[in-house]
Amino acid sequence: MNFKLNNNLTNLSKIKHYSNLQNKKIDYQQYNEKYQSSTNSYGESNNQSFNNAFTEALDNFVDLATQPILPTYNFKNFNQEMLDDMYNMSQKAEQSTNTPSEDLKDTYFDTIENFNQYIKNNVNNAGYGTREGVVAAALSLVGGYTFATGKRLRYQQTSDIYPNIPYDRQESNTEGIVNDEFYLDCSGFAWWAIYNGGYQIPKDSNGQDIWTSTWYQKNWAENNNILSSIDNGKPGDFLIYNNNNSGHIVMIIGQYDSGYYVVEFSSWEEGAQINKRSFSSLESDGYQLINMDQYYNETDNIRQK
Repeated sequence: MNFKLNNNLTNLSKIKHYSNLQNKKIDYQQYNEKYQSSTNSYGESNNQSFNNAFTEALDNFVDLATQPILPTYNFKNFNQEMLDDMYNMSQKAEQSTNTPSEDLKDTYFDTIENFNQYIKNNVNNAGYGTREGVVAAALSLVGGYTFATGKRLRYQQTSDIYPNIPYDRQESNTEGIVNDEFYLDCSGFAWWAIYNGGYQIPKDSNGQDIWTSTWYQKNWAENNNILSSIDNGKPGDFLIYNNNNSGHIVMIIGQYDSGYYVVEFSSWEEGAQINKRSFSSLESDGYQLINMDQYYNETDNIRQK
């Protein structure tokens, strides 16, 4: 076998995965049989013929195997159709019961390290240390993972609250998916997105990181006068509620006629997903908007790479 043939076969596994997700069809068995014949009995000229036929047949799929899965998140090109596609994809998926390594091993990424590089690439393309970069980090983790694996990332609360769960919640000030013990809850994900988008974790008046709980996050927003009604939210802003007994936080990624598209770590049962939240339900549930303009526009908040 020559190198080109091996490379095409690697692409075939990637293309098969993505075309299945895209509901496209190709006769894989036909090309597998040609491959077996080419390695067992064909000469070099036949190998080349196979390569040529293979490449031509996969023209419609090559981009899926060689380009980033999700778009970079420059909102000049971020439209309603893209939001709808990501929402529909996420709603069809179920929460994973595997580790990230197990989920990613048969995908384009293959490893956690490659997936983390994909997150960084999208953030850099969108703008490290910008509002768009924060949204790119959030959507690359949640949407990118689901697109690649067909599953939602698992949700996690700290094991002192749920002692039957094996791992503590992942710290938010870490880059990408750290290892197979990577688990976040809603508040941890909010700060993770800020950190991976190129910012420091918000700090209190003593210079200490704001604890990743909705109670502390809401208090931080109130103390900085950036908490308001849910009107006029933009991608990268947060919606939060906390009534002392429970709370939740989600990131806005877009808007539809009667509400917001959001990305969130929903619950222990549902995992990480892209969702729709209507204005009426947000108001009735007591959500408020954290307007992040002040934080994102302060250059001192940008984290050094």
